[in-house]
Amino acid sequence: MHANLRHRPSRHLLAAGLAACAMLTACAANYSPTPAMVVPATATGQQLDALFVQRALQGQMFAVAASQLAIEKNVNPATQQYASLILENLRANGGVPPQLAQQLNLIAAPSALPAEEQKLAELRRAEGPDFDRMFASYVGVALPTEMVALYDQAATMAADQAVKDFAQSRTEIMRSQLRAGQALYERMY
Repeated sequence: MHANLRHRPSRHLLAAGLAACAMLTACAANYSPTPAMVVPATATGQQLDALFVQRALQGQMFAVAASQLAIEKNVNPATQQYASLILENLRANGGVPPQLAQQLNLIAAPSALPAEEQKLAELRRAEGPDFDRMFASYVGVALPTEMVALYDQAATMAADQAVKDFAQSRTEIMRSQLRAGQALYERMY
């Protein structure tokens, strides 16, 4: 069998998994999903790795912005505690390493997804219990559900070993954030 053909099933499986992450988001919190990444069927391993890093950076940007907003607002202490957990996890473990983005030729930082910009705008307008419920839904359940699936896929199928190692090193952190987010969501609803 030709060497390139051996990797195609994995690439197609990874592409399908990446696209499915957005669907998991919708199921997690019953709101309109973050648009799925457009993954060409012919994407190379490096392109799939770049898509993972790009989406991980976007998710990180959204989580940070929403968490900072939660800390600034006068909201439920449980919401502020979860927001602090997200920010502390990033400080303690670091976010997506810039060298991964450089290695994959991601020159500029990815822009936020329009759906996540809309959610941030909704969070900025929301107050009190409405903010708490939206934050729990968007940041507590939907985003970490998508990120767990995304990191799990990259941890097992990334073409680049540095990308795979990074994803493997963060999957348990993502799962822990998801469990804490689910508890916050249950408390707010």
